[in-house]
Amino acid sequence: MIPVAFPAGISLQPAPGCELRFEPVGEVGPGVTVSSRRIYLLSPDLLDSIRHQCVAQGIPPPQELAPLVIEQFVGRPLPAVGDLLREPWQASGYHGTPTICLFNGAGGGIGDAVLAGAAIRCLADRLREHCGTVPRLDVFSIFPLRSQVALQGIPGVQVLPPMLSLAQLATYHAVADCSGMLLDPDFSRRHMTDCFLQCLGLDPETIPPEKKRPWLRPVPPSPSVAGALAEARRRAGHRRLVALVFRSALTRTMPDALAIRLLRSFWQDGWQPVIFLDDPGAGARFLLAAGLTDVVVDLSAVSLGFEDYIALLNGMDAIVSVDTSAVHIGAALNKPVVAIFNSIAKELRIQYSPTVAGIQISFRGKTCAAPCNLSKGLAQLSGTVANGLELSWRFSYPCDEAVDSHALLAQAKERLLRLDLADEATEQIEAIRQEVAQRFAAVDAAPCWQALDVDEVRGLLARIAGGAACDAPGRMAQR
Repeated sequence: MIPVAFPAGISLQPAPGCELRFEPVGEVGPGVTVSSRRIYLLSPDLLDSIRHQCVAQGIPPPQELAPLVIEQFVGRPLPAVGDLLREPWQASGYHGTPTICLFNGAGGGIGDAVLAGAAIRCLADRLREHCGTVPRLDVFSIFPLRSQVALQGIPGVQVLPPMLSLAQLATYHAVADCSGMLLDPDFSRRHMTDCFLQCLGLDPETIPPEKKRPWLRPVPPSPSVAGALAEARRRAGHRRLVALVFRSALTRTMPDALAIRLLRSFWQDGWQPVIFLDDPGAGARFLLAAGLTDVVVDLSAVSLGFEDYIALLNGMDAIVSVDTSAVHIGAALNKPVVAIFNSIAKELRIQYSPTVAGIQISFRGKTCAAPCNLSKGLAQLSGTVANGLELSWRFSYPCDEAVDSHALLAQAKERLLRLDLADEATEQIEAIRQEVAQRFAAVDAAPCWQALDVDEVRGLLARIAGGAACDAPGRMAQR
């Protein structure tokens, strides 16, 4: 966690449902006492995001403070959670309910939160046994809506937006800072739940594998989702429903042509393929362009939030997914899941998921070899350009094997530096940005997807789902 002060007040929305209002620190100088309520603690990712938003809005960015300021203001070193477990609760001088700050304790996406949930449940159990009471676990999350859905039902958990001040920090008995987990070398070598356990002060080797299984309280379907699932069953007849989740971060998004081949193969094998995309209209457009309107059931129109998404996955008989959110949700709901991995080694995600079977794409290109451990491609260009305008550009792309990001950014920077200082350059700068964005967007998938064997997916789906794609005698498509 990084202590920062804001020169000016600012309201931000770093994620849907996450409204933040940071108060200015005020005048700082000799003899001036700064309120600990106006020094905030941010994760590196959130701080980076806020800086970019400040640049875009022309607002002074937050000032990063020395880490020692935390202990100076709190008045004591704040123990890690593991420290509370090393000696008896009462003997340590504490009393009452243990209150724990889990900073960025649920990761980023909802899939991260599902895996974090298993670790947080282990911590809650261990603290309850140790202290004799249900602990209060305050999870500060940049995605509070997602975390709330994933963590609901764990005793003592409260999900809060990531606006933690030094004054608040001083009220906790202990803290677990998970914000640097992605930078930990172990993150690329261990299962994510084990990484969370380590951050929470628990030795992963002391936790039985069955306690590390993804966990999620089932979400009752809304009337619209329940109606859509019933209609999908009616349309499917005796076929069982299999969801194909083929879009994720650009690095892990399957090419549309490959998704079409899989959907057709599922139908030929006796399954009823189902899709539900983030954009309600995208599913219909995709199926129309692919000529699959009569083959695939599109439930995108009722997939309007995280609870809908979970309820839809819970309504499937099987799931095939490139997106780990669907993989972890399906595992937590005990669904048969085929998880397809290109950039991430499958063992790092599904080791504790007995209902999940993984496919690992192997690929060697000019600049990389899959798995490459890349979760997403993000190119950034920041700085001051010719007319004094400070810019901060970000471009998403699949990977450097698909797009030479370094060359594109270097060309853009060279063009920006050549702009005539005497000219009004704003329109020229925007034209350059749009051109670069178009070139990044021109490639829609990582090349490693070419190595996926469709027949391997079909065979694995048949094996983990019991070998039959239909549920009525005489209409079973055995593999």
